[in-house]
Amino acid sequence: MTISNIDTLPPAPQRSDPTTFPAKADAMMSALVTFVPEMNAAITGINAAQVACDADAATATAAAATTVATANATAWVNGNTYALNANAISQINFQTYRKKTASSVSTIDPVNDPTNWTPVGAALQTIHAAMLCF
Repeated sequence: MTISNIDTLPPAPQRSDPTTFPAKADAMMSALVTFVPEMNAAITGINAAQVACDADAATATAAAATTVATANATAWVNGNTYALNANAISQINFQTYRKKTASSVSTIDPVNDPTNWTPVGAALQTIHAAMLCF
């Protein structure tokens, strides 16, 4: 997201310099005509960026919880029964997967069984993406 720029205001008028005061006051007042919309646009952009970062942070928090919950994963074993949300480490690519279907015997390594398993590494990618906001 791009935050719009705000043009620099002209020098402020000074009561101590009555000779340039009227011209500087006129320039300052004229500049406010564009300053106010520029400031409003910048604030709108900043607010939108904050909302996006807050959403990413919430997603990252959930992803981090998922990652922590999978820290105890053990190696996947052909023929074992795995419950819903069980974690197992593929013996092909050594990545952690979470069981996304009801308890059943597993005969296909999780890396090759996307119907029953989902990679947990996606949670780490979500965390990384969210950290780019900060």
